[in-house]
Amino acid sequence: MNLLLDTHVVIRYITGDESLPERWREMTHVLAYQQLPLHHRDPFDRMLIAQAQVEQLTVMTQDANFPLYDVVLFR
Repeated sequence: MNLLLDTHVVIRYITGDESLPERWREMTHVLAYQQLPLHHRDPFDRMLIAQAQVEQLTVMTQDANFPLYDVVLFR
C-alpha cells in the first residue's frame, strides 16, 4: 500500500491527535502486515498474524504455515 499524506496529517498522527479517525491512528497492523515475509499467501491469515504480533496475542490454529512466523501459537 502506498500513501500520500498531507503534512498536517503526518503531524497529527505523530502527536497522537485524537481528531484523526481511529482507523488512521491504528496503522500499526497495516505496517506489521506489510513487513511479513511471504511464507503464506492467504491475506486473511496474514492479517491475523500481523494483528497477533502487534497486540501480543496467542493464535489458536492448526494451520501448518503459522509456525513459519514470529507469533505465539496455542496448538
